Amino acid sequence: MARQWFISTLINRCSVKLSSLFYLLILLLVIVAAFCIKFGPNVQKSTAHPVFIFTSSRRPTTATITTFPSPQLTNKDCKRLDFEGLRLANSTNPIPPIYDFFIFNDELDLLEIRLYELYNYVTLFLIVESEITLSGKPKRLYLKENWQKFNRYHEKMRRFEVELDQFPETQWSNEFTLRDDGLRIALQNRSGDIILLTSDVDEIPTAHFLNALTSCELSNPFQPLVLICAYYYYSFEFRRGTTEGATVTFLTLDPAEQAQTISGKTLRDNRFSFQRMPSSCYHCSWCFDRINLTRSKLGSFSHTELNRPEYQTQDHILARYREGKDLFNRASEVYVHLDENDEIPELVKAQRDRFAYLWNRTTLVNVGFRDVTVDGINVNMKNGTR
Repeated sequence: MARQWFISTLINRCSVKLSSLFYLLILLLVIVAAFCIKFGPNVQKSTAHPVFIFTSSRRPTTATITTFPSPQLTNKDCKRLDFEGLRLANSTNPIPPIYDFFIFNDELDLLEIRLYELYNYVTLFLIVESEITLSGKPKRLYLKENWQKFNRYHEKMRRFEVELDQFPETQWSNEFTLRDDGLRIALQNRSGDIILLTSDVDEIPTAHFLNALTSCELSNPFQPLVLICAYYYYSFEFRRGTTEGATVTFLTLDPAEQAQTISGKTLRDNRFSFQRMPSSCYHCSWCFDRINLTRSKLGSFSHTELNRPEYQTQDHILARYREGKDLFNRASEVYVHLDENDEIPELVKAQRDRFAYLWNRTTLVNVGFRDVTVDGINVNMKNGTR
């Protein structure tokens, strides 16, 4: 009898303790969940696509990286660029924050070149990427995976993710979504006056233009600008001419209304009607140091009609890059070879050996593709020598 009483009592006490542990565990999970909601990544959804937001908690700063000197501009320099004149220290029209928004796929070198070129002038870099390509194929989040590579620039970098469709309605649907949802979510909850740069990552405003934008008196009201880029293919050796690139607009943000009024696609489409700013950016298209990146772009960009097997072969790509001829055999596309070109981004000037494929491609074995070898010859060796 005593034995049965002992066992019964033991079971009851254990049940009480297990019940208490269970409720304690539930309470702990609730606390953890609340903490994650408050301090974890901010996640919101648009009406059409889930938009995942990853931002730094650090406030925008005026930090600079001493990389290259910024020439002191004169009043005449500013007027030559159609600005009002040199901004005075007591100007009643101070320069607002400058936000640089652009879409990103896997162009890591061009991203670093852009950050280096503009860091001393830009308030924030707003960079959007996706796990789906513009053509609807799965891809890696290359910026997220390589985030630490850009540690020196983190103070001004903000990264955002937008979910795209694997089966887009048209070949352009995902690109429109990336520009529109990316920009809307990047500017969410921001207010006041800003200057907004919008472009692709390979359309890089020049440091010279940004120096003028931050040094000169801006017109009031501000006239939207389109930066006219020197247009290059494969490297800064082959020039195609000029093209309309990044846009520069003045916005007054109202968090209550901006979701309805800001459209990255509209800014992109309207750029042809904006005031033209000559010689103010670089556009280096298909400028890769790995052949697999060329193939990746062929399979992922919006021009799906150009993704054909004959353009994917190694022999075809090497020949096009070496001879400076169009990758798609279009007769209208003619590129001029430049023996000497000093009008190149600042980081390419500062690290010429590292970026040899961007200014001296034709002298490199396998035209600078690091993932292509022939007879064991290293790609970085010039003129076929070891």
